[in-house]
This record gives sequence, structure tokens and C-alpha cells, in this order.
Amino acid sequence: MSIDLVSEEVLSLTDAAKTLPLVHGRRLHPSTLWRWARKGIRGVRLDYVRLGRSIVTTRRALSDFAARLAAADAEPGTPAAPPQRPPRRPRSEARRADDIARAEARLRQAGA
Repeated sequence: MSIDLVSEEVLSLTDAAKTLPLVHGRRLHPSTLWRWARKGIRGVRLDYVRLGRSIVTTRRALSDFAARLAAADAEPGTPAAPPQRPPRRPRSEARRADDIARAEARLRQAGA
């Protein structure tokens, strides 16, 4: 697939990341889309065009990328995706203070 700059609406990677759904409650970073375009996932790459210093893609390219990635997952012999970890919750202030106290105690025991 190639991107047609005349007939398709192009999106910067930042704008493209904003159009995608949240993953684990967080928005994808534009650098993730850059990796998808440059390196791909399991041999599937996001189509893009370089315009000067900018890399742009389209909604259609994002949709095609997702479809090709799903098709690659369905192929026999395709390694399974690594298990997804649930999103981390931030430490509470009390937990942070306890962690600091334990670290300081270990440092004192070590003579530091």
C-alpha cells in the first residue's frame, strides 16, 4: 500500500496517536507509531511518507496496519504476543515513605 498525498488526509504521528483508542487507559506515544513505521511488529509495518523532517500517515494506513497485524497473528506458527501487564497504580505517600525508610535502613546496615 502506498499513501496518496493528494486524495488522503495526512496525519502527523502526534495527530495519528490521538485518533487511536487508549491502551491500558493511556494514549499511545507518537514514538510508538514511529517504531511501527520504521521497525514494524512481527514483520508488519505502518505505511508512512516523509515530508521534509516530518513523518505522516493516514487513517487508512492505520486501519490497514491493524488488519495486517491481526492477519499475521492468525497465521499458524506465529509467536504469541507477550502477556500484557495491568497498568501500575502509583504508590501512595505512605508506601513511598516506607520504601524510603527501608532503603535508608539497608544503607545504614551496609555502612554507607
